[in-house]
Amino acid sequence: MSVYNMTLSTTEPTNNVGVISVRQGDKESQTFVAEIIENNISKDDINGYSVFLNVMFEDNIIARDLAAFDYGTGVATYTLNASFYQRIGKVSAYFSFEKDGVSDSTANFEYTVIPGACQNIRQGNYIYEFEQIKDILEQIINNGDFTSIISDISALRRITTSNSNVLSNHVADKENPHDLTPEKLGVYGKSEIDIMTNVSGKVVYKGATYFKASNTIEWDSQIMKMGIIIIFSRWERDGETSVGPGDYHFKHEFIAKAGIEAHAGMNHRIGMSDPAAMKVVYPYLGRLTGHDSNSASPNNQWCIREVIVI
Repeated sequence: MSVYNMTLSTTEPTNNVGVISVRQGDKESQTFVAEIIENNISKDDINGYSVFLNVMFEDNIIARDLAAFDYGTGVATYTLNASFYQRIGKVSAYFSFEKDGVSDSTANFEYTVIPGACQNIRQGNYIYEFEQIKDILEQIINNGDFTSIISDISALRRITTSNSNVLSNHVADKENPHDLTPEKLGVYGKSEIDIMTNVSGKVVYKGATYFKASNTIEWDSQIMKMGIIIIFSRWERDGETSVGPGDYHFKHEFIAKAGIEAHAGMNHRIGMSDPAAMKVVYPYLGRLTGHDSNSASPNNQWCIREVIVI
């Protein structure tokens, strides 16, 4: 049996262990015995840690197994199995110490795998045998403090239960699982859409008028849902002589109900196509009144033809 004694440091950048050559096929006979030191003294702060031998081959292939460790002397012992012979050539290795998410390790050392009589092993990343897994679990159980793990599991169980309740309520309300409303989305609701789709508008005036202060158009205020539309056209004139309404240059003006409610009875100046011409109206929810300036030039080149309440 071959035993390779070495001293490995966790603080020095390199470990010179001399020439170590192991042959493929030498099963369970090649043993590394490593004294672990830190700053040239035996490492004594790893009580309760699990100790592993880690080997790195080319192509990112890794072999890893649990090593025996004497916490009194600081000596790690590992007898190589087939996984540590899987590639011919020089191999980098190190021992690591792990517990509760904390890990420390030695600097790398090297050994060389030389061919045996059998064919090279090409197995890639390997899986522990069941007995090795059993040994790892038993050591973790014997050395570990599971208080924090149990606490984390309890917290996770509470979160899972809470999320399960939220999911159950979510699935139960199939019509609207996210409790969305038109207000949250900033869109029209069903009642507003019904109004818009079912309202065709009511014509409350049809004719031709300058629409002076003495003119008032009235309607039932309850029929207004959205506002009013005022339709204008040109008024034919021959110089100073009034001829009558012309059926061209129609202009549509919409005044929203919200605007009428906010400014009921206040004048609204509506520009016509001519830069200087305009009409002045006073809208209410139930009526519309004109202004005498509507019959003065150049405003008298335009007239109201229809008023539609929608």
